[in-house]
Amino acid sequence: MAAVGGRESPKPPDPPGEAPKPAFLKALEAVVAAGKRGLLGPAALAAAAKVPELSPRHSRSGSEEGNNPEGSQEGPGPGSLKVERKKKKKQFKAAMAMYVKGSQKEIWICGNSVVLASEKRAENNLHGLQLGIPVSKAYVYWHGRFAMKWEDLLLVLNYLYHKRCSPSILIIHLGEDDLLSNDNLSLLMSMKNDLDILRKAFPDTVIILSSLLPICSSKTLEKSEHVEKVVKDINTRMADYCNKIKVHFMSHSSITSDKTHLFSPNFSTLSDAGANLFIADVQAVLRFYKLFA
Repeated sequence: MAAVGGRESPKPPDPPGEAPKPAFLKALEAVVAAGKRGLLGPAALAAAAKVPELSPRHSRSGSEEGNNPEGSQEGPGPGSLKVERKKKKKQFKAAMAMYVKGSQKEIWICGNSVVLASEKRAENNLHGLQLGIPVSKAYVYWHGRFAMKWEDLLLVLNYLYHKRCSPSILIIHLGEDDLLSNDNLSLLMSMKNDLDILRKAFPDTVIILSSLLPICSSKTLEKSEHVEKVVKDINTRMADYCNKIKVHFMSHSSITSDKTHLFSPNFSTLSDAGANLFIADVQAVLRFYKLFA
């Protein structure tokens, strides 16, 4: 299948209706219950033990599908033929759902204004929102939010998980809107804890953490030189941690604060030129996982 480009983007496949993963949902609810999103301390662990297992979403039973699975009450007339057609149609849909569940991959790109700017740019580029990846191999799903903070990540992913099928690859770009001028230890702790939760919740998913960029919407970090220093320190620490827990760390070495044309005038997000480089880095990582034709 040819890659889809330009403004046209393929419609996403219908989620196959997987059962929720109790471990992941319990972890999220525990974090919220403890009042410390991303920090699984004793309170959160205790809350996790109290959260009941969630029941899988079951498909309709045979008795619901026609209320007469054996057709013993139906004669050979049009009524029985109609019931049989409906039964076969539902069986076909179920078989297709299983096919999609087993073969269709999804790539989620989730994050803040950097993801928004890159999505907008990708929509107008040659390869489109699919980034040149054939839909037959994977569907690329963008989910960017303006000024999204790291503490929102687990709740957003929890929401997406209920709306879509589990991702084969999850790309996360967050953190710039959480930066402080003096102490970012809390952000580092949240990033490490939440990535650890996701690593355990999605054992079959490739998790990619995108490095922070020297952008900032906060007035406390107006000087680009200071922003770059803070960002570099966090990126170094997170690259080491990602290596330990087997999370792919995606760096953006070509996007630096001295190249002002790569950013918006107030350095709050990427310009079109900067988004082009960000997209190129994403494509390079996805190419490593052999998702291109």
